[in-house]
Amino acid sequence: MTEENDSNVPNQLEKNLLWLGYEEYTGLWQVVIEVSDETEPETGESQRDLARNLIQKLLDRGWIEIYLSDGPLGDGKIMLIPLEERQNFLDSERSWNLDEEDEQSVWFATTDEGITAYRRR
Repeated sequence: MTEENDSNVPNQLEKNLLWLGYEEYTGLWQVVIEVSDETEPETGESQRDLARNLIQKLLDRGWIEIYLSDGPLGDGKIMLIPLEERQNFLDSERSWNLDEEDEQSVWFATTDEGITAYRRR
């Protein structure tokens, strides 16, 4: 089975994100940057849409979790976003933009399952 056909083996872009989330909490806006560097959008699809779909796919596989930081990440409290609230945060434009004035920001981190997937060939 090829990498694209096996959902248990991440593609290169997914691996890049899994590594970012393993090293430290990573802001969703960084996913948009990574996607912009690595892909061309389909007609009518924005880089943010691609990033959102990719994050959703990684969440669905259990390879990442998303978190809400109250204040700057290093200074504020960070909490896991519950499953039933994920959609609201993923659909919110604020979640995908870095605004240093904003009191909250959304981050992701790679799970143990995500690291296991990252190590697959």
